[in-house]
Amino acid sequence: MDFHLPGFIFTQLYKNDLVIIEPKEKLVRAVEIPSKGKEINPTQNVNKLQWLGNNQRNISILVEDAENVFIGENELQFLSNILAACKFNIGDVSIINLAKTPASFNQIIEDANSKFVLFFGVNAEKISLPQHDNLFEIKTIHKVQILNAPSLQSMMQNTPDAKTFKGKLWNALKVMFQL
Repeated sequence: MDFHLPGFIFTQLYKNDLVIIEPKEKLVRAVEIPSKGKEINPTQNVNKLQWLGNNQRNISILVEDAENVFIGENELQFLSNILAACKFNIGDVSIINLAKTPASFNQIIEDANSKFVLFFGVNAEKISLPQHDNLFEIKTIHKVQILNAPSLQSMMQNTPDAKTFKGKLWNALKVMFQL
């Protein structure tokens, strides 16, 4: 039979016994060390932009996916195929999910050092830019080329519109990246 005794019973049974365990390391008083150089601001990284990819070519891809941290598995595969057609891969880009990491256009181009920004189903006003309704039209803002396209999910569909969108996207990407 297995008995479990409540904690207060142990304290009553062993109230006169005391075991002192010596610490292996001696504690020393904390000393303030003067810092040289830049002072660290603890709130500095609070709103740090997070992305998927290594951003080796300074290409930011903006999506809005409330269900995933960055992007869904099917959308990632579809995007990988688009990038492969342009001779790029996920390591060349930064995929930023604005549903999980809100950011302004200025923060994106500063933190990710973006030279190109692709919007996939993202409203430009969400990142403090004027509305950019013209799909597949390349614009330049602050020396950064931007391209607005429908969401990846809508282009993954097996419909005539999706096929048309993919063709227009490919033509715009050829111009943008000089392919």
